[in-house]
Amino acid sequence: MLFSTISIFSSNYYIPHGHCYLWQSSLVWLHLLSDMFIGIAYFSIPFMLIYFVRQRNDIPFTYIFLLFSCFILFCGLTHVMGIITIWYPLYWLSGLIKGLTALVSVLTAFELFPIIPMALALPTPEKLSILNQDLETRIQEKQVIELQLKTLNQELEEIVEKRTLQIKKINERLKYKIKLEQLITYISSLFIKVSTNEIEDKFNISLKKITEVLAIDQSYLFLKGLSTTKLGQDQYFYGENTKKINCNNELLFLIDILKDFNVVYINNLENDKKYNFLKESYILQNNIKSLLAYPLIYGDSFIGFLMFISIKKPKKWDRVDLIFTRLINETFVKAIETYGMQKELKTWNKELQRSNEELEQFAYVASHDLQEPLRTISSFSELLKEEYYHQIDEEGQLYLDLIMSASNRMKQLIKDLLSLSRIQTRGQEFSLVNCNEIIQDILEILQISIKETNAEITYKQLPIIMGDKFQLTQLWQNLISNSLKFHSDRPLTINLTVQSLIDQWLFCVEDNGIGISPEFQERIFVVFQRLHTQDKYKGTGIGLALCQKIVTRHGGKIWVESDLGKGSKFFFTIPKSFVA
Repeated sequence: MLFSTISIFSSNYYIPHGHCYLWQSSLVWLHLLSDMFIGIAYFSIPFMLIYFVRQRNDIPFTYIFLLFSCFILFCGLTHVMGIITIWYPLYWLSGLIKGLTALVSVLTAFELFPIIPMALALPTPEKLSILNQDLETRIQEKQVIELQLKTLNQELEEIVEKRTLQIKKINERLKYKIKLEQLITYISSLFIKVSTNEIEDKFNISLKKITEVLAIDQSYLFLKGLSTTKLGQDQYFYGENTKKINCNNELLFLIDILKDFNVVYINNLENDKKYNFLKESYILQNNIKSLLAYPLIYGDSFIGFLMFISIKKPKKWDRVDLIFTRLINETFVKAIETYGMQKELKTWNKELQRSNEELEQFAYVASHDLQEPLRTISSFSELLKEEYYHQIDEEGQLYLDLIMSASNRMKQLIKDLLSLSRIQTRGQEFSLVNCNEIIQDILEILQISIKETNAEITYKQLPIIMGDKFQLTQLWQNLISNSLKFHSDRPLTINLTVQSLIDQWLFCVEDNGIGISPEFQERIFVVFQRLHTQDKYKGTGIGLALCQKIVTRHGGKIWVESDLGKGSKFFFTIPKSFVA
């Protein structure tokens, strides 16, 4: 190795290149200067390339620049060796440097070959300029689009804000509408049952609620004293904290408009021109901002009006307010009508009560006065039959039997009439009654008739109801007795059933007897309306009329469904909760 090093740096007895130039100074200087400047250039280029690469990190193929720098550096060394070999024949060293230069150049060429297509694909400066211009244009367009987007976003935000405000207003209107609907339901419930001594308080309560919900200052109801209203003289109703008004003096101008069934609604009296003339009277004096007045119509007559007033700030009356006011008006008119009917009903009830008392007194006196001579007829007829019956011929005996039979029928008839007249006035207080116990008692009472007719009576569990036990026993006994009496030739079956409805019990007494023709099904509940002769079926014709009065007293209804020759179904209802 040492030998090789000495050999590379030794002249080995070679002659320098200067001898080739014959040491001509001009030729020597030509080669010297040429190689020197070429070497200086070769040595400076790598440093510039390396500086360029270090400053431009975005340059692709950096390693090619480094290889190329090495190649140029070694090329510079070969020219330096060209200068040295003019005087010193270090040809092995010069060859070694050329070999390294060849190696680096081949390596550079090898690495450069696959990069050429990619390098060729790189855009030219002209293309880059065009691309830069296009990029600048796109940037400007992007800025314009961004500006447009910003404008659109602002517009969208404004639209969203407007929509949000609209939705908020819609929600507020919806809540307001729901409040009005709830208020209508509340006021309607107040007047479901109108008492003659509560109607004024209910009007005032309603007006107070209206003032709160409508967010106004004053509410009025004016009712004129028309005979059709049954309210007598003019009456005025006010909401809470509402100033009293003299309708006849202060509101004549308004009545003149409303009596023609016109609605007056003013959102802002300061800007209103239609009702400008009103500002000179009551409205101006009381500093009213908004007003809504709606006429009350009873039949074809103007009987008053509703008036709502806003003093603190104007109120915009819309369609919902007008519909609400109309519905409240209708509720008040119905209340007035019901009040009038109840007032009349109260008067008629007093008259009816007085008439019933007189009728009961008459029935009692009549039955007492009729029974006295009837007892005399019965007594003497029995004495006559006991002492002289065998002395009287057959025709006389027949007459005597007819007198006694008629006397007994008359006695039963008077007894039934008296019972009928006392259903309403002499009844017992209502209490819990077990219908099963009533049926068991009746079956024991009617056991002889049941055996005679060979009847089969069936019933399931019956309910416990509120009622007069004695009268309910009469009701069931009369209906079952009718089925036993009006039987056909077929084996008699009587079925007692009950059905639970929403608020009442539906009872039924069904039989397979002779039935009733459709034209007689209403008449059978009328007093003394008999469909058969006394000889065929005994009775007074009061039994079903008595049943109807008992059911009516208990708050129910009774009716019959029947097919002639097939049987009958007597239905009657008893409310589940009823207080007589």
